[in-house]
Amino acid sequence: MNLASEVSAMLSELDSTKAEIEILRSHSVAMETENDQLRRSVSRLQVERDTYLRQAEAMKSILTQAGTGLVNAMNAFRAGERELQEQALGVGEETDAPPQFISEATKRLAAVG
Repeated sequence: MNLASEVSAMLSELDSTKAEIEILRSHSVAMETENDQLRRSVSRLQVERDTYLRQAEAMKSILTQAGTGLVNAMNAFRAGERELQEQALGVGEETDAPPQFISEATKRLAAVG
């Protein structure tokens, strides 16, 4: 009887081990499915990240070009304004005639003397 009870105990242990193996297999299948979903999510997020990085670089380039254009336009505007002020004051003219204020002073001195 002792042998029969041991066999019976081993059979019940074998059945419980088989049930445990089935549970572990179902958990393994669930984990593999979840891992596959997570891998797909990671791949999708990496593509999105790469897209955002590429777009950020493009925006940075556009902003740099716009800033450079703005600085060049401001410099051209200031140069134009400076030229207009010089013309109004008679400074910077490249003719042989003396500046207007000198010719006026010469005429006044000639009239007095």
